[in-house]
Amino acid sequence: MAPMALSDSKVNNDKSCSKTCLTNYEALKKQYDDLLVKLSDTDFKAATYKRGLATLEGQIVKYREHEVLFSEEIALLKRSVGSKEYQLGLLRTELEKVKQEKEGVDFKIAKFDKSAKDLDQLLGSQITDNSKKGLGYSAVPPPHPLIYNRPNKLDLSYSGLDEFKGYGPENSKKESNVVCENSSNETKKNSNAPLIE
Repeated sequence: MAPMALSDSKVNNDKSCSKTCLTNYEALKKQYDDLLVKLSDTDFKAATYKRGLATLEGQIVKYREHEVLFSEEIALLKRSVGSKEYQLGLLRTELEKVKQEKEGVDFKIAKFDKSAKDLDQLLGSQITDNSKKGLGYSAVPPPHPLIYNRPNKLDLSYSGLDEFKGYGPENSKKESNVVCENSSNETKKNSNAPLIE
C-alpha cells in the first residue's frame, strides 16, 4: 500500500490550524519522510536478502548434488581400499610362507654344508699319503677293448670223472697248436682270399 502524500498547501492555507498544529504537522511530515527513506532502505535490503537467499539455495542444491556424488565416490574408494587391504593380507601370508620355506632351505643347506665338511674331514683322515698315489690313472693302461682274449679252457681232468680225462691244459695246448697250424696253412693256400669271412 502506497503512503499518501501530504500536501503542504492545504495545511498552510487553512487558517483554523493553530501553531501547535503546524509544529505537529511538521514533526509528523519529518517522521513520514524518515519512514519513507527507511522503507526504501528496507525494500532494498529485502531484495538483496532475497537475491542472496536464492544464491544460497542454488549453492545448497549444488552442495547436495556434490554430496551425493562424493558419497558414491567415497563408497567406491572404501571398497577399493578394502580389496587392496585383502590383497595385501594375502600377499603378507604368502610372504610369511616363502620366508618359512627359505628358512627351511637355508637350514638344509647349512646342514648339508656341515655334513659335506665333516665327510671331507673323515675322508681326509682315512686316506694316507701312500694310498693317495693310486687314486689317479695307474702306470699300466687297461687292455684295448678291440683285442679278443679267448677264455682258457677249464682244467677238469683232476675231477676224477672219466668223461673229463684228456680234457686238461695239456690237451688244450695241443688243440690250439693244431688250430694255429691249420689256419696258417689255409692262409698260405689262399693268399688272395680276404682275411675276414
